Amino acid sequence: VKGGVAARINRLRMTHKNPVYSLAGMESHGKRRDATSQARAVGDKPPLVYGSLDLQDAFETHVEGALMSAACKAPVLHCILQWPVDLPLPDEAAEQLMLRRSIDFMNRTLGGDAVFAARLDRDESGRHTVDVFATPKYMKKTKDGERLWVSTSKHLKALCQKHLAEIKERHP
Repeated sequence: VKGGVAARINRLRMTHKNPVYSLAGMESHGKRRDATSQARAVGDKPPLVYGSLDLQDAFETHVEGALMSAACKAPVLHCILQWPVDLPLPDEAAEQLMLRRSIDFMNRTLGGDAVFAARLDRDESGRHTVDVFATPKYMKKTKDGERLWVSTSKHLKALCQKHLAEIKERHP
């Protein structure tokens, strides 16, 4: 197997005029209700799913009881993990392992309890891409005590700080 796993993270709004930027649009895509997903289909094998294909409901359940800044307009991270295309996937157990490792990686990267849904589409020609949906949660300490909050920027800022030297080297 050549190379490693590549990841891209996009922030999603709950709704948006362009469905690519919304959780509602991603839900529609995962359920094969949009033109793009239908055009990509080359078979009828169902996806492997962690959580639910009902992304909006899964998000609401995930953040229940947590506080969120009123300034947070895009509370969901859509993490696209591309595994090496020469990675053998001989059976469903191997696909399940790839899905599980993607979820574990994103949870570790985003502070723990972040992932609320993930999907490996198996009806597309490329079967090495995992879609992970996350909203990181953390305990915020204030003078009034400790409360559960959600933030899509807190852990990403920490990740950028951790790799700042590498980032500056690539983008002088």
